[in-house]
Amino acid sequence: SADVTRSTSGGTVLVGGGTDVDAAMQWMINKSGCGDFVVIRATGTDAYNKYIYGLGCVNSVETLLIDSLTLANDPQVDTKIRGAEALFIAGGDQADYVKNWKGTKVQDALNYLRNVKKVPIGGTSAGCAILGQSYFSALKGSVTS
Repeated sequence: SADVTRSTSGGTVLVGGGTDVDAAMQWMINKSGCGDFVVIRATGTDAYNKYIYGLGCVNSVETLLIDSLTLANDPQVDTKIRGAEALFIAGGDQADYVKNWKGTKVQDALNYLRNVKKVPIGGTSAGCAILGQSYFSALKGSVTS
């Protein structure tokens, strides 16, 4: 679909992991004004595309696999993220997100979506873990208690 610009209202969905919560994703879709929904991740598939399309009105759904500093600084990736009316960060390994996205155009685009464009942003598991001001990076392994 052609890129659209819709009126959005910001908000955050924090999902600890496990099964996706339809109501949380529908909330994001509603706050997106039925615009373009972007999923970002460092590993995995585009399975969220079909799932999100099935939950409500969206103009488009696209999954971006961003697994390197090169991709995280790619102007096309930056443009696609900034064009989103909703953004979701999939699960995986938050160390991959920190290594590949921190200090890049991806981080700048996420800050733009949250602070300027004010779109709904969500994350599950590792995607949830990196959304806060303070986070566990997992760069040196896991936590044992």
